[in-house]
Amino acid sequence: MKVHVINIAESSATHRAKRHVDIYEELCRRRLAGSYFTSNFEHGAKIRLERAKFRNNEIVISIPSYRSNLSPVRFLAHICFAIKLLPLLILKVSKGDKIIVSSIPCEISFAVYLVSKIKPRVRYYLDVRDTWPDALPMTGVKRSFFYSYCNFFNRRSVPFAAGIFYTNRDFEQFLSRYTHRIDNQYFIPLGADLRRWNDAVVSNELRLGCVYVGNFNRQFDLRVLNIARINQLLGPTTFVGDGELRTVYAEKFPFAEFTGLISKSRVVEIVIKAKYGLLPISGQATLPNKLYDYLLGGLDIITNHEDLARMLVGELHMNFFNTSLDSYLLPNAACKRDFLIDYKQVSNSVIELIIND
Repeated sequence: MKVHVINIAESSATHRAKRHVDIYEELCRRRLAGSYFTSNFEHGAKIRLERAKFRNNEIVISIPSYRSNLSPVRFLAHICFAIKLLPLLILKVSKGDKIIVSSIPCEISFAVYLVSKIKPRVRYYLDVRDTWPDALPMTGVKRSFFYSYCNFFNRRSVPFAAGIFYTNRDFEQFLSRYTHRIDNQYFIPLGADLRRWNDAVVSNELRLGCVYVGNFNRQFDLRVLNIARINQLLGPTTFVGDGELRTVYAEKFPFAEFTGLISKSRVVEIVIKAKYGLLPISGQATLPNKLYDYLLGGLDIITNHEDLARMLVGELHMNFFNTSLDSYLLPNAACKRDFLIDYKQVSNSVIELIIND
């Protein structure tokens, strides 16, 4: 038996989270690894990746470039990846093999579902880290179309998964729309690279200002926070990252510092000097990678999202609503930390569940 991994946006060459990369590397160590399928496009920075940047002999599928997360070209890229993946996966998988695939984009998990029907005794496992269509901020006709579009694929791929891993307990409601089976669903937190923080010294000196770490996109749109007011009351603001809204933010927040994409070690250095972490959410609440950085770096959290505030501090969340900021200001010490686990623990949990299934 071999275990194959599919993630269009995460690879050894990207700056994104490494959940699937770490799982695959652990599979390699256990000599259970099949193929790792990914794309040649960096979703966060919106740039094409050179083949030399990939370390793990991934099978790299070429897709169209896109500038916006909500553009038609992005969905064309998903469809292109799914179509190209289908014959490659049919050739690579053998009887008894298993597949780990991200639940988004849903076009790709649907392609894996088709392979499981074509190839005998091939089982697949969905990794749910975000929920489409719920998570993306859309309204009107565009929202109705996107819901119908995603539901078409989800209604076929979700019920037939051998197992489902989900990173947020609130995703249980999303899964219940597509399957009544719960015995094959497992809560496994997103995970983080805790090794980055092992050697970091969280300064006892006076910490000032705010930091945002992540992609500049509409799902985590900083414009839902009153950044000017936050900057005025809480000190200087630093934005770490890049993305489609970079120019918009530069014009709207001229007082902020923009670092662009920087090394992970440099991110740690910046985070531990700040006092507050900005966590805007435009769609459904989730637990993104930036939240791990903030909590591990000792930052208090500023968010606009009531559901996220409730996730982090429980029913006392309204006690932390700050009317001056028009946001929740959640003390680091009050936030739950049971989901702060290392990628290594995530990898072992996922692999043990799969090989024993």
